Amino acid sequence: MTGFNHGLTGAVIALAVKQPFLALSLAFVSHFVCDVIPHFGFSKSTPNYGQKVKLYSLTDLVLILILGLFIIFLHLPWVVLVAYVLAGSPDFVWFYRYYIKQEQTKSHSSKLNKFNQFHSNIQTSETVWPGLFIEFCYAIVMLIIFTKLS
Repeated sequence: MTGFNHGLTGAVIALAVKQPFLALSLAFVSHFVCDVIPHFGFSKSTPNYGQKVKLYSLTDLVLILILGLFIIFLHLPWVVLVAYVLAGSPDFVWFYRYYIKQEQTKSHSSKLNKFNQFHSNIQTSETVWPGLFIEFCYAIVMLIIFTKLS
């Protein structure tokens, strides 16, 4: 799932659940639940895979920053911003692994640890067009809920 939708899910959870510890825990767990849902992604065999992933990542980053700024400017409780970041945090390892370690050092990624292997294994439903449609519909529903709760 896109980072935008992960973060949006975490923010909605924090707005709906009034207990900070529970909200943050659920926001983190929501990441893995969202990754099981069919979602947008490219196969490594996709033509121009590297360029497409970079464009996708840049677009997702812009959306993440915009929603993060909305959370700050709306003066929502601190737990909303923390849940927003926490819900997307398991994907930070992929940024490190592929963009920092592999691209910058030109080294090949090492074997995945058990946590990363689990995270990778649940992402079995990544597709381009059906996944993009599902993510778009998901984002619309979550944005409606977000605006109603904030």
